[in-house]
Amino acid sequence: MYDYNYGVLTETTPVYDSLKYGDDAQLYYWNNIANIPSATPYEGSNVLALAASANNWFGWGVDNQPKYMMNYQNGSIRFQFKTSYTGQFKVGVKSGHGESWIDFPANVSKYGVVRDGAWHEVSIPLAAFDQPNLGMHIDLGSMNALFMFAGNAPSANTEFYFDNIYYAPCVSGACPLLPVKLSAYDVKSIENRKVLVSWTTATELNNDHFIIERSANGTTFQKIATVNAEGNSNVARAYSYTDNSPYKGVSYYRLAQVDKDGKRTVYDIKRVNLTGKVAEITVYPNPVKASVLGLNFSNPVQKKIKLQLLDMSGRIVLDKTESVSGTTLKVSMGARLAPGMYLLKVDGKVESRVIVE
Repeated sequence: MYDYNYGVLTETTPVYDSLKYGDDAQLYYWNNIANIPSATPYEGSNVLALAASANNWFGWGVDNQPKYMMNYQNGSIRFQFKTSYTGQFKVGVKSGHGESWIDFPANVSKYGVVRDGAWHEVSIPLAAFDQPNLGMHIDLGSMNALFMFAGNAPSANTEFYFDNIYYAPCVSGACPLLPVKLSAYDVKSIENRKVLVSWTTATELNNDHFIIERSANGTTFQKIATVNAEGNSNVARAYSYTDNSPYKGVSYYRLAQVDKDGKRTVYDIKRVNLTGKVAEITVYPNPVKASVLGLNFSNPVQKKIKLQLLDMSGRIVLDKTESVSGTTLKVSMGARLAPGMYLLKVDGKVESRVIVE
């Protein structure tokens, strides 16, 4: 039995999985946000300590590949939060239905927010983000920004501290434990244009079977296989399934676990590209603080690519061709760019936003 938490920015809280920055997630400072150096974390060794200047709106957020979060429909976003700011701010998420926000008007404290300059746990039920009267809905089946924070212009400089951000399957207190713990879960292309789905359980209790589902669009899934489970085990058990007929181009896979009482737990969506083209490109670090831009490719690449950086007015500030051999590339940007947000184009296609500090 184990905790079924999902990590957004956490180090010590037990999680079954978490966002991987530079791989399936990016942290963006949208406007009027600066890091506060040498801040003391609530847990672990890292903390998101942020300053906002007076007279300008502020905001930051996490962009991530779509995540299936239906297992948290009765759960909450939990995080440690510290501020003495008494003005307005809001906490948001983004899904297939767009953005949804919980507003905290000036001097209002709710969901655990306390404005006394000390750490407090905030727990916001995910159901609270579904506000049809305000035109805001949440699609837990396709969550592409697991945490956002913004506010109107403050009248004075202010500070915010965030730590231990994660999704929990219940709203408050200790959540019920789940019977199966995954220690590994991977989907990859193999020889002869086949796809291997593999996973390992660390422990099992009353585990009946697993289901492998496939999709062409990442939204509508169909069952393609059932794999019987060990049932009860306290040692590692390895499972796998080979899809001999994946879709041409991109295929999406989803693993589900079913208890003997019929309860179903669904794990992350995994993406595989069999076109031989560049599947996904991520930028590291992002924000960029030097004159070198790092790129990660989800599939090995052996080719020349055309790179362009455009500022938000559409002006091209970097235009060059680079040879790629493998899954990483470092690109010299020459003169240091002015701080701000840029768009990265690879072979004419917009791949990512890049923030330069």
